Amino acid sequence: MKRTFLLLLIASFMLQSCANIFAPSNHEIDINSRKKDVLLVDGTKVKPIDGKITVKVDKSPKQLTIQTDGYLDRNVAIAHHHGSKLIWVDVGMIGAGILLSATSDYNSEGRALAGGGLITGGIYGLFFDIFPFSKRKSRYQGSINLPKKQEKIPAKTDDVKEIYVEKIEVDVDLDDSTGKIYAGLKNFQKNRTYSTSTYKGSEKLELDNTIFTDVLNESLSELGYIDTTKTLFKSSYDNNLVIQALIEDFEIDQVITRVNFRTGFLVSEVKTKWEVLDIYGKAIYEKTTKTKSGQHVYKGSTDQGDALRNSIQDALNVALSKFINSKDVQTLLRDKSSKTEEESLPVLRLSAENGYAKDLGEALNANVTIKGKDFHGSGFFVSSDGYIVTNYHVVAKDEKVSIVTNDGEEFENVEIVRVSRQHDLALLKINTVGIKPLKVSTKGLPDIAQEVYAIGTPTVTDLSQTLSKGIVSGIRKMEDGTKAIQTDASVNAGNSGGALVNKNAELIGVVSSKLRGFGIEGVAFGIPADKIKKYLKLEF
Repeated sequence: MKRTFLLLLIASFMLQSCANIFAPSNHEIDINSRKKDVLLVDGTKVKPIDGKITVKVDKSPKQLTIQTDGYLDRNVAIAHHHGSKLIWVDVGMIGAGILLSATSDYNSEGRALAGGGLITGGIYGLFFDIFPFSKRKSRYQGSINLPKKQEKIPAKTDDVKEIYVEKIEVDVDLDDSTGKIYAGLKNFQKNRTYSTSTYKGSEKLELDNTIFTDVLNESLSELGYIDTTKTLFKSSYDNNLVIQALIEDFEIDQVITRVNFRTGFLVSEVKTKWEVLDIYGKAIYEKTTKTKSGQHVYKGSTDQGDALRNSIQDALNVALSKFINSKDVQTLLRDKSSKTEEESLPVLRLSAENGYAKDLGEALNANVTIKGKDFHGSGFFVSSDGYIVTNYHVVAKDEKVSIVTNDGEEFENVEIVRVSRQHDLALLKINTVGIKPLKVSTKGLPDIAQEVYAIGTPTVTDLSQTLSKGIVSGIRKMEDGTKAIQTDASVNAGNSGGALVNKNAELIGVVSSKLRGFGIEGVAFGIPADKIKKYLKLEF
């Protein structure tokens, strides 16, 4: 009888070992891809044959990426779908062994030994079928229906503005972000939730906002929305928009592979508030989107952070596509009505009853400081009855400003009479008289190397009406064909909208910008004075 037990035990071990040894190393999966799709499995290109792809069987899920020209990548997990069918053989052997043992008596030693052999062999089989070191322990899904809906950001055309993602902020505590947990792919497909929990992987992840910003801008650049060949004189009101985004909420669903509890995939749903700004930083439109990512695989607890980052980025790409494709944003991208509005402005005649400033001392008196809630800029009188010219960007964000004159008097009742968003100019008005304004030069562009003086309020309001000397360093052509005066006169934050004058106190330009950066000094730009008349439709 002992011999019978030994033979049954050996047979059981051989059955399980042979099944394990001879289990196929590869697995075929039906897939409904199209000819133009490029398929990658864990980053390696695969080509379907007769509508099937072949993957190596192991204890980890695999990342399937579908790439199609002009569309966003789609990501699907190739995950274990069902366990080994031999589990039922194992269970049957254990059941038969228990039955034999239960029906044996003290005179049935052979039956008891046979039952013990079947039970032992069945337990041995379960050990191989359930635990994660058997090739036959589980099989991947037999077929994958690829997501049909593809998101697409349309390529830029000539009638569409350039668009740039300035920043993406994250206002979410990952430890508070909820999601569903699924025990295995089959339960995920049938929406059978194992539990609902907060995501506890935040210690593995640092959300660096620049990662998301850079990736989205890379996508926009590839589609022509960002021209990297010209950067200095490229931006204009009619040709550029800026995007900012705030990630307000996450929902992170996690599917844990039953074969290996350390592996699985993540799906992120991201709620994002998008905002469109003009080139002066003024918000002109906002919209909130809620989008889901594809399935992003992790093959161990150490790379869950990468999977989460990838899934959030995927959801953001989808959100950006939906946002740009929305009717309102498409309208903004094609809106160039400001040029027509500015060209239709009526001519406004200004007077200088007290005469014009005749020297640099009087020129200082003709300049003012413009104060907003959290900023300040500069400006100057162009009439004796309180008309002031400045840059539009000085008043773009906060149209409620006050004016401080050189003698310290402050005017809070400031009217914005007209603006040229196209050329960064604004005409303001305060209730005052008796001013000696600056005389606007009618000589056209100044000569290169001509002495020039910048007047304004650099850095802080305590430095109002600061005078700095330089030369005209060059005349630069902008993308739209207009010209800019380059000067090395000292210009800092707060000088915007201030006057550039010659030694006779005549206005030759309006300070508009300065190049900033490590090692960059003495490069500032101004709008030629004769353009004030043209763009703001003024006569003197």
